[in-house]
Amino acid sequence: MRMWSETKNPLIEPPEPRKMPGRLGKNRRKKKDEPKKWENSQKKGVKITCSRCKQVGHNKTVCAKMVSLK
Repeated sequence: MRMWSETKNPLIEPPEPRKMPGRLGKNRRKKKDEPKKWENSQKKGVKITCSRCKQVGHNKTVCAKMVSLK
């Protein structure tokens, strides 16, 4: 069922997509033998030590010693 009659006007097309402002993409793909990020490779192998109980493996926010004192 056609509601509108045919016209001789040109068809309306959607506008062309515009490039939005923002951060640029990566310039190149890194090879597999290149390091990922320098900041992350610095902390690799560092053990976390709790400042309350001086044990390795957790920090003071999740220390069980403090929970048992409350």
